[in-house]
Amino acid sequence: MEKPQKKRLPGRPPKDGDRAMHRPLALRLPVRVLEQIDEIVASRMDQPDRTAVIRELTVEALMAREKKSKRG
Repeated sequence: MEKPQKKRLPGRPPKDGDRAMHRPLALRLPVRVLEQIDEIVASRMDQPDRTAVIRELTVEALMAREKKSKRG
């Protein structure tokens, strides 16, 4: 017998834990950077939105930085 799915309760999302919402961030970028991000979006088969691509690029940059600091 399967467990019934928990229903989402109304109200604000949790601040901690696995279901915590990401904090919003306002970001100004040069036009050329936005154009490059839009080129990435257009070239991808899954057509992610601009925000998803910015998140992916940020994670990639942080991972590369971490990897570089471990080597040095």
